[in-house]
Amino acid sequence: MSRKDLPTIKVCILGETGVGKTCLSNKLTKGNRYVHNYLEEPTIGASFMCRTYEHNNNNLYKINIWDTAGQERYRSLAPMYYRDTVVALVVYDITNYESWSELEYWVDELRKNTTNTTILLIGNKYDLVDNIKIHLNEIEDFTRLNNDVKHIFFSAKKDDNCNKILDLIIDDYEDKIKRGIMFNIPLYSPKNTKVNLDKERYWCSNSLDKCC
Repeated sequence: MSRKDLPTIKVCILGETGVGKTCLSNKLTKGNRYVHNYLEEPTIGASFMCRTYEHNNNNLYKINIWDTAGQERYRSLAPMYYRDTVVALVVYDITNYESWSELEYWVDELRKNTTNTTILLIGNKYDLVDNIKIHLNEIEDFTRLNNDVKHIFFSAKKDDNCNKILDLIIDDYEDKIKRGIMFNIPLYSPKNTKVNLDKERYWCSNSLDKCC
């Protein structure tokens, strides 16, 4: 099976600026080849990456990831990127309580504007857990009140839970296929895609896998 024919899963990463969305997307797509950097440049609009991933040492999947900008001026563009998303990764910084407070906005937006999109909260920068500002009871209460929302901690620096996130994405996709919620139709994203909006340039960059 060629890479174009692989089952393809669309994922979108959302959250406030500075929470580490780009570090997450780089780690998910590049794996051990990614060199962690706290000083990643802020994303403008959105960037696109993809990865071929072997799930449970069996089936190959292509995961297309849209990494969106966190600045408030780009919020109106977000629906364009998370439309038809299988799983939305909503990221917050565990050392920044304000980023946690904004999660409700993103969850509400996804619920209003998507159908059958699974929401996975990512508690990022877990390597700085000694400086965590969110009480674990708050996380448990949020996921209990929003029982359709899942949660996982992550650290691009320590490589915590990278593959687990990818496995959760694929498990969710396979479950939706089995339940007839979505059809197993590969979605092909052209290489070096470029979109121009409002006189600004939004680049879609590919991972080293060159799967797109």
